[in-house]
Amino acid sequence: MPSGAEDYWIAVEGGGSHTWLACMTGSGTHASQAGPTGARSVTEAQSRDALGALAVSACRDAGADPGRCRAVVAAHGAASTRSSCLVFHRLLKDALRRAGVHCPVLVTNDLVPLLLGGDNSQPLVVIAAGTGTGFGARSAAGGWARASGCEYLLSDEGGGFDIGLAGLRAAIRATDGRGPATALQEAAARWCGGHAATLAEDLSAAVYVTGHKPLIAGFARHVLDAAGHDQAAAAIVSYAARELAAGATAVARAACCPPGGTRILLAGSLLTRHHALADALRAELDDHAAGALPEGWLPSGLRRLHQAWISGSQTVAQAARAFPVTADGT
Repeated sequence: MPSGAEDYWIAVEGGGSHTWLACMTGSGTHASQAGPTGARSVTEAQSRDALGALAVSACRDAGADPGRCRAVVAAHGAASTRSSCLVFHRLLKDALRRAGVHCPVLVTNDLVPLLLGGDNSQPLVVIAAGTGTGFGARSAAGGWARASGCEYLLSDEGGGFDIGLAGLRAAIRATDGRGPATALQEAAARWCGGHAATLAEDLSAAVYVTGHKPLIAGFARHVLDAAGHDQAAAAIVSYAARELAAGATAVARAACCPPGGTRILLAGSLLTRHHALADALRAELDDHAAGALPEGWLPSGLRRLHQAWISGSQTVAQAARAFPVTADGT
């Protein structure tokens, strides 16, 4: 058994497209990854099975006894509201119990550790755009704020599902004559394995399925790729950038972050892997200093969240004023 594995804790981080679970031992971080585990992306049974398998895999790789885990800290997009946070807390505990892990569990939204990384003395805004969107801010005085996070039917403007759906609709509009021709028609046909002549039929068969949320979000990258040469795609990206900028402005104002001196960080695959949206967002913010999360930012934020919880500091209570938090023993 690695040194320190007998005294370890588990970190979980996930969103609409992935889940990361790691044993945090004295010898380092031993992680396993899987697809989405949120209840609005997969079924509860699929989520429970995937989380349990991740725990077994990570403990095995770390040489750690599941029964010796001291605590579990989960930051997950499934914790979008207080009620959904309670549901995911129950589901995660059940999955861990099946894997032999019996210990206190804290669940909160996936933005919380991102707001705890780095230097706590500097005001911070985080803009996350993946399958959905999330906006969080933390001031030096301890003010916290959050925007979006009501899932893809009520919020998430500027995220992958929103962009992907807009792109697919633009392709359909072009096909039936309600909109201008667009390169997204050909992109959509390739994406669903269909043909331009039967695009409406082919897309309908492809998207009206269980698990459509991450599926449709997957088309967003085709929209971003086309934005440099296609008017319809460029308009969608421009709209998304305005929505992301509006979210950032809202949380900065609510948390009382000063206009100058507030650090802005970009998170999520749409902003870290695609220049089109990130560049359009920086232009909207008029702040070209907004950058991606530095390396190691998320693990450091998870460690700080874990330490704040076990030490009983005010950090968790401050975060809970803006974000859902469910924890055993509180």
